[in-house]
Amino acid sequence: ATAITNQFTDSDQDVRIAVIEASNSMKEEVTRPLLLQALYDADPWVRIRCLEKLSQRSAHWSVEKLVECIGQEEDPLVIMKGIEALGAIGGEIAFRALLSQLNNGDADIQAAAESAIEKIRTRAGE
Repeated sequence: ATAITNQFTDSDQDVRIAVIEASNSMKEEVTRPLLLQALYDADPWVRIRCLEKLSQRSAHWSVEKLVECIGQEEDPLVIMKGIEALGAIGGEIAFRALLSQLNNGDADIQAAAESAIEKIRTRAGE
């Protein structure tokens, strides 16, 4: 796993994305710092793959960093993927962060937030 995680600093975005994809076969304690670091990668596609992976894993431990990243993100697609991840992961912190996105000036981001909020509400049985 160390040989793979060392590749995460590679200058090629495809290599970094491959490391994120390979994280399924690694232990959680190895992948957590890697995925949290990937949230801040310079390449938006690396950030998107990271968000998808966190969503698939229902990574509750990542919600606070997800909220922070979405707040700092400028790329609308990455923001929407972050919103989807928050909806998939759920929880009170995610729910409150999604509510704040309802005021976003971008209609697509607002719609993504509404959908994610509905997903959380449905799971909560409200």
